[in-house]
Amino acid sequence: MRCFVKVMLTICFASLIMAWFPEDSYSLPDLVILKDWITLITDNNDQTTRVIVMVKNIGNQAARPFTLRIGASSFNTWSWYDFRIPGLLPDAVATREFRFGGIYTCAWGNADILKEVEESNESNNNASVNEFKLTIPPGGTSSIVGWHS
Repeated sequence: MRCFVKVMLTICFASLIMAWFPEDSYSLPDLVILKDWITLITDNNDQTTRVIVMVKNIGNQAARPFTLRIGASSFNTWSWYDFRIPGLLPDAVATREFRFGGIYTCAWGNADILKEVEESNESNNNASVNEFKLTIPPGGTSSIVGWHS
């Protein structure tokens, strides 16, 4: 009888632990964009703004397909473009670039804008920069090429 009680207590204790710390929360994807992973390039020659954004899956499981939104804004005007990302394995990175018409002073990215991926942390999906990373003066050229993915 004593053995049966010990087994039952062990099962109850294990059930409580599993309820408090569900295994699934440790095995979810986690899509992240950091401020340092956003590049804002203004080109005064053709009056455009290039925005480059990198998103990484720092979670333990692959992320299913999701939508990455890249945006640019300045004062009371803004624009954005959505990219369909086919999914990301753990530690994988996706980099996307978009060229907006006009000069903008803020660039931002938001991974999983449509909330298609259940993640271990839903609060680290977006970031923005409010300063110029590179300004191309009139008559100048950009040496940043090959960021397309």
